[in-house]
Amino acid sequence: MVVFVQEGRFRQLLVKTCIALLLGWHVYALLLPFVIFGLATELVRSRSAAAASSHSPTLLHRGKHAALALLRSKHLLLGAAALVFGLAILTFNFAMEYAALDGETPLTELPSFQSMLIRTGADSEFNDSFAANLAWRPLLVEQSRRMFQMFLPYAVLGVGGVDETPTWLPRRMAVVLGAVLSAACLIGSMFVCPRILFAALASFGFFWALPMRNSIAFTHFESIYYVGAPLVFFTLALLVARRLTNRDGVIAAAAVAALLLFAVSSFQMSRTGYNADAARAAREADRDLLAIHDTAAGEIVTVLHLGGSHKAFFGGAGYAMNHYLKSSFIWYRYLRSPDRGFVVMRERVDTDALLTPQNQQFYLYDAPGLVAWYRSAYRTIASTEPLERAEFDLYIHDGKVYYLKEPCTEADTWARFFLHVYPIDENDLPNPRRQHGFDNSDFEFIERGLLFDDKCLASVALPQYPVDRIDTGRVDGDRPWRVDLDVKERQ
Repeated sequence: MVVFVQEGRFRQLLVKTCIALLLGWHVYALLLPFVIFGLATELVRSRSAAAASSHSPTLLHRGKHAALALLRSKHLLLGAAALVFGLAILTFNFAMEYAALDGETPLTELPSFQSMLIRTGADSEFNDSFAANLAWRPLLVEQSRRMFQMFLPYAVLGVGGVDETPTWLPRRMAVVLGAVLSAACLIGSMFVCPRILFAALASFGFFWALPMRNSIAFTHFESIYYVGAPLVFFTLALLVARRLTNRDGVIAAAAVAALLLFAVSSFQMSRTGYNADAARAAREADRDLLAIHDTAAGEIVTVLHLGGSHKAFFGGAGYAMNHYLKSSFIWYRYLRSPDRGFVVMRERVDTDALLTPQNQQFYLYDAPGLVAWYRSAYRTIASTEPLERAEFDLYIHDGKVYYLKEPCTEADTWARFFLHVYPIDENDLPNPRRQHGFDNSDFEFIERGLLFDDKCLASVALPQYPVDRIDTGRVDGDRPWRVDLDVKERQ
């Protein structure tokens, strides 16, 4: 884009745009504002040309100049070429995926097609299930907070990154500052040449966020698209400093280099512990995931977690499953009663559907067989009275604690629970837990449950030792709840 604006090499821009699209869809984030601002600039020029060609240009005369400007616009051609090429890539991907799945899966059920519908807000069921998360006001407030935190050095943010507001900064202030600074960057870009590049850089995060609302609402890492505004902000600051000091560009270049080195080094130092935890989790899961790969390679695999809960499922090794099952087709969405392929989950269920009984952490199941087991378990516990009626009713049967909600929606699968198990004899506890007096079995529904037939059912196996009581409840949502149950006679 820089070469095109400065030297007019349009063919080079077209070729590089197509190559970039082959590497990922995110090119559209910067391409869209670049095309829009470019078209706006050309329309303004056409209006000036119309005024210069006639002392009193009519509306028809101005419209003719505007239409000709659009038809001749290289920005419009760039946008059209990128759109056509992107559609060609998408069509090819759909065709390859359809063929790999033996031509038995309808287009609307292909993993990539479902992902596209969810991300672009075209899946009404998903929108209804997560209406509270996708409401515009809280969403825009959260994005404004993330925008501001992109202006701060990573060393200031700490390990939480954009996920958490620094304790020294009130959240409301971060929201206001994010909106003010972003608007100031966009306005300031209009006074720096080349305006089109600076305006596109300052605003491409907005152009990505609006159509991809369903994606940014649940994924913090997409805050990286707001990095353009800080880049414009610090560039403007350096230009102002250069003008005030009457210095050449050497000081500005040195300042940019120093800031870059500081950013990279502080990021790496702050992530040392995180990377070590992720590596340890990957090593612990390695044998299980290899066994899953050997069985499920090339097939459909439903991983029972949602996009925002990779860390919960893999304990820090967020994308381990992508690596081990790269030859499979993974659904990172909670499907209702998956009727084909395989399912991966953390709960061990003793059923013929279990295909990796030797595993210790992650288990692979035949999907139809697993759903059949859950339906059977539901019929068994639903015929009895629950230990406690709550948002999720609690049952104990055959050495397991069951959490049941009906009817339920996909939003309910995001529920997080704590489960503390108190033994009759504390000596039965593992040594690290004896100082606490209970076993910690906290979990997320997506780790140990299934959504089927408009029912949400999760199960957690109790320890082998005699249990005195359990303390459990939901720790998230609008109405957290907690119950303490005596279970000595119910194991």
